[in-house]
Amino acid sequence: MRGRRSRAPRPTPTPSATPTPRATTDPASLPLDELLAIGGTPADVHWPDPGAVDAATVAALSADGGASLVPSTVTREGESGATVAPRAEGALVYDQHASTLLSAAAALDDEATRDATLAAARASIWLAAGDAGGEVLVALERPGGVDARDDSLDRDPSPRPADAVADAVEAATSFATRPLSALLGDEPAAVEIGGAGPDEARAAAVNELHGRENRLNELGSMLSDPTLLTAQARAEALQLHGVAWSTHLDAWEGAVAAEQQSLTALGDAVSIVPPSDVQLLSAEAPLPVWVRNDLPYPVTVTLHAQPDNPRVAVQPVAQVEAAPSQNTRVRIPVEAGIGNGQVRIALSLQSPTGVAVGAPQSIDVTVRADWERAAVVVLAVLVVGLAVLGTIRTVRRRRRRAGEEAAASERPEAPRTEDPRG
Repeated sequence: MRGRRSRAPRPTPTPSATPTPRATTDPASLPLDELLAIGGTPADVHWPDPGAVDAATVAALSADGGASLVPSTVTREGESGATVAPRAEGALVYDQHASTLLSAAAALDDEATRDATLAAARASIWLAAGDAGGEVLVALERPGGVDARDDSLDRDPSPRPADAVADAVEAATSFATRPLSALLGDEPAAVEIGGAGPDEARAAAVNELHGRENRLNELGSMLSDPTLLTAQARAEALQLHGVAWSTHLDAWEGAVAAEQQSLTALGDAVSIVPPSDVQLLSAEAPLPVWVRNDLPYPVTVTLHAQPDNPRVAVQPVAQVEAAPSQNTRVRIPVEAGIGNGQVRIALSLQSPTGVAVGAPQSIDVTVRADWERAAVVVLAVLVVGLAVLGTIRTVRRRRRRAGEEAAASERPEAPRTEDPRG
């Protein structure tokens, strides 16, 4: 909002007709570009955290022609409360005292208290405009989603009273005004930006969040719709950049820690289940590998297998369609090669775009493929031996029977005797 000092009396407002209520629109039916539209505000105006802005911040944001909105108290000229020119090099400077009064009035439900605060705000704007050569810039402070009572995140903060906001805007615009774009075109005044600058610990935490968020963006190709994985994480990360957190650092640190854990869990949601050692006793066998997917969506990954010596031949690549919220079994064909011994097979997953997924694993395979051949030979020898032994026993039995019959036929017949009592 802009205000220019005017000596003309304040015009009497003319009542306007009551507007016809507009039909409400379901936000879910709106296209994304309409949901993200914020009106005609210049895209190159930035509003950094007033408690963390400094000359380096302003210089960085103005490198591409942008301008930073900063309070007068972060300038060397305004540290003591003096009025500062609204246009500086790379910055738009709003009067801190007048803006604080307007913001306080915009949050008051009590009409009498609000009117008194608005009167003080108008007086502050009038005086500041006179000190700054006829023009002053004011801004309504941004309410945040933090409950100041217990430093906890308030997901449904109470909005400012609509009539209070309207009164604050009316008070600010009761002076002569001009567009913000016109102020951006003014020649910058000699204003030196001071300020405390960003907190290094907070900056490091934000950078770490960005790193984990970028990791999710890289893994998004696993899903048919990457936004299912990345959209919520992006929205939560942006919420943690809110200016209201700057006065509730304990709550912010807790929220950041929770978000880091959430992003880590999402980044590690797909991986190979640590396998057990395997004994390969045959020339060919499938190697069982399990792929874990903790996401509620199906994913597509590529499983790579690489043995460390030629004792076994392994299918090097297998595409896996991992079902949601479960472990999916993958069978990798393995063929025994030369000799027996120990083989370690390295296992890894990749997304369709070649990004490593989860931690690599390895499986130790003990090759004993000759046991199968030896077992077949031994079994064959046993079968042949049993057959030969049975044949020998049958031949011997028949020969013994034939000899007994021949001996019986050559034996003389004993004489017959009659019973004298006959």
